[in-house]
Amino acid sequence: MKMTKQEWEDFNKGLKAAVAKKPPVRKSRGTTDIEVKDIEAPISISKYLKGAVTGDWRGAEIEKKEHKKALGQDIDTAGGFLVPTQISNELIELLKASTVVRSMPGVQTIEMDRDKMTISRVDTPPQVSWGGESTSIAEDTNLSFGEVSLELNKCVCLYKMSNELLMNANQSVDDLVKREMVDAIAIEEDKVFLEGQGGSQPLGFYYHPKVQSTDLSAAIDFDNILDGEYRIESQNAMLTGWVANPRVKNNLRQLKDGNGNYIYQDRMGQVTDAGNANMGDLYGKVAKFTTTIPTTLRPAASETYMVGGAWNNLIIGQKPQIRIETTNTGGDSFQYDQVWIRVVSYVDMALRHPETFTVIKGIQ
Repeated sequence: MKMTKQEWEDFNKGLKAAVAKKPPVRKSRGTTDIEVKDIEAPISISKYLKGAVTGDWRGAEIEKKEHKKALGQDIDTAGGFLVPTQISNELIELLKASTVVRSMPGVQTIEMDRDKMTISRVDTPPQVSWGGESTSIAEDTNLSFGEVSLELNKCVCLYKMSNELLMNANQSVDDLVKREMVDAIAIEEDKVFLEGQGGSQPLGFYYHPKVQSTDLSAAIDFDNILDGEYRIESQNAMLTGWVANPRVKNNLRQLKDGNGNYIYQDRMGQVTDAGNANMGDLYGKVAKFTTTIPTTLRPAASETYMVGGAWNNLIIGQKPQIRIETTNTGGDSFQYDQVWIRVVSYVDMALRHPETFTVIKGIQ
């Protein structure tokens, strides 16, 4: 078949266009498109500290990049820097699992971008009235609102690390450093959440004037536990757990009936969480035990206390990032060839309805 010159040029154009066109993608049956996202590379806290302290960022390019970002966010002070968000989040998650108070059922945590925050609450609920078709509705003057304030306090823990450990930045060292830091913060947090005296630290349960309190001044028994639960229920709330020193658990487990048989099995459950040896239950309520609660001077010699309540009414406010300050020359750190790491977090606690908590003190 003969072609004119114009027909031949049109044919070549069409051929080139067909070759240039991207061939259609064929999918086999049962396949779906998969969205590929960038995976956030993990940040090593030991590499991060090593680079920040010594300036040696070899093998820590990601950490060095994050350190530069952190310095841009922070007020520059000697040896101080913010931990990257990824590390902060990891430490805070570990903290939730390590602290007794934070891990109680229903506790609410709020991230605060400023030092103070006010949370509204209803102090007196609205009243309901009944009436007929033509009955006027009386104005409800009883409804009232209150507020709970959170004001961040500075929590500081000091961790001393050998230079050899810092230089040996690897996964096992990473886990050790994080665990040590978290444990130190957890102990201090539990201490102030339970019996902080206000001012430069949170106001804890033991000294809170609106928390229900009773001075037992005697050995504890299961009737005291039931009375405490009733005090919470009388406030239209439900007690969800107890926190006490392990001595309280020991005392309860040794109670015997009239025939000398141990009776705790019927009232105090066994460990219910294999991952947390402090966890059991009292009449079906979570019970956790910590030596952070002293066994003396609460309020008299050889007396301790326990806290119970509706833990969903506890609010913990915190800054989203943790600050770290280091020195290898301050104190005795130079003499002992150590790096001192000061971990600084900002935190506060508030009770939305303090009357839904009870402290049984004077437990002998």
